[in-house]
Amino acid sequence: MSDRQRNLLLCTAVLATVTAGCDADPPLPPDDQPRPVAVGKADGAIDFPAPAPRYHSFGEVESYLFDVANTFPDVAALGVYGESPEGRPLYALVIEEDPSFEDDPSKPNILFNFSIHGDEIITVESAMAVIHTLVTRHGSDDRVDDLLADLEIVIVPVVSPDGFAARSRTVEGVDPNRQFPHGGDPNRVGISIIEDAKALYGFYRFEGVLDYHAFGELVMLPWGGSFNRSPRFDELATIGIDLANGVGYTPGQLSHLFNTTAQGGSADWYHASGALSIGIELGTSKAPPESEIPFVAAEATEIALRYLEHFDPR
Repeated sequence: MSDRQRNLLLCTAVLATVTAGCDADPPLPPDDQPRPVAVGKADGAIDFPAPAPRYHSFGEVESYLFDVANTFPDVAALGVYGESPEGRPLYALVIEEDPSFEDDPSKPNILFNFSIHGDEIITVESAMAVIHTLVTRHGSDDRVDDLLADLEIVIVPVVSPDGFAARSRTVEGVDPNRQFPHGGDPNRVGISIIEDAKALYGFYRFEGVLDYHAFGELVMLPWGGSFNRSPRFDELATIGIDLANGVGYTPGQLSHLFNTTAQGGSADWYHASGALSIGIELGTSKAPPESEIPFVAAEATEIALRYLEHFDPR
């Protein structure tokens, strides 16, 4: 990595001199986490179109996920790993060749999270675009074929379904992305959707986690809760610069990008738990005009493909 790239990545003229991570790493979840429960296929496979360039309701997203699982059973399986306080399922879509909810130790596991903040609705449209690319290009695109053969990809299109339905950043009166354990509170118990997200990680032990937010056109690396550098900073930097270069975004360490620290964020917890986790701030608005949805979704898709390629052992 060049000095210029390193300075850009840190978004500061002076590099942090401390190379240790957070003061105290959050504990890992126990190994005996339940795996997601597969859900039944919806009746009536459809001629599979791309999602319309408009904003969709949770029910429409749900129907889309069933359609994907029904239309592409050779590469997609839909499961539920929990339920929101208002009774909405927490869906996880596994995408790989011969998908199942049995963890395959021979394949790196990668997680894509969208809409932990329910008002960042462009992220959900981007989730459907990423899914559509992976399932429809399988068999005709070598880039996608290699990824689906070599990786186990888990996509959570709506982490916070109650927040998404209400178009609200907060749920249960709190910001869900401040509910993860951190160095100052390593045993923190968060709201239910965060505990379920932690359990999903506990089952798969993801090697990589990509967390989509909106907005800012940023590629954000841990730590956000500290100005210190992660011991794996150079690995993160290599990935982050590649993602940023692919779509013209700005890369940087979270705390340096915003010139402040924030505890309890997902990227820090996943990274402290062992994943090369990165946050993405898509586009220039939480809900850009519908005419802009395809452009932002295309950026999200290119970011996803580039990220996956960093974990492909091929």
